[in-house]
Amino acid sequence: MPSVRATDVLDALLKLGVQVKLLESFDLDISPASKLLPLHRQMLKSEKMTIVIHLSRLAAKEMNLTKDEVRSTFHFYHSHHFKCDLCIAAGKRYRIRCDEGRSLWFRYQLQSYR
Repeated sequence: MPSVRATDVLDALLKLGVQVKLLESFDLDISPASKLLPLHRQMLKSEKMTIVIHLSRLAAKEMNLTKDEVRSTFHFYHSHHFKCDLCIAAGKRYRIRCDEGRSLWFRYQLQSYR
């Protein structure tokens, strides 16, 4: 199957009434998945990384943070991280982040897509 652009896949799914959202885990939330045909599932599987990158760039652009706000995002994440046992363990790949840490980590990671 030839490679297609992430926007083409998203446009095709939108026409079917399927929503594709980026989760804080940098995974995709697809609903309703019951509308997907085998061709759509294959497109999503083969283009998942480009779709995640595309949606991450859109989310980062929507945040439209100034340099000071980017530094603030960095500061908030690190301030939380070093006080939270769950987030410290997640940084060592032993556990998952707490709810607050996961949200802060997502915003922090989006900055790399600016």
